[in-house]
Amino acid sequence: MAGSFSSSTQIQRWSPLNSVEIIICYRAVNLNLLWNLKNSFSSSMGLLHLLL
Repeated sequence: MAGSFSSSTQIQRWSPLNSVEIIICYRAVNLNLLWNLKNSFSSSMGLLHLLL
C-alpha cells in the first residue's frame, strides 16, 4: 500500500495529466472488480440454488 502511494505521488509530481489517467484507470479497475464480484456472487448463488 505504501509503495503504490509513493509511486503515484512521484508520477503526479512528474505530470498532472498522468495522475488523471491513473485515477481513470483506478476507477475502471474498481468497476471491473465490482462487476466480477457481482458475477461470481450471482453464479455461486445459482450453484447453491441448483444444489438446494
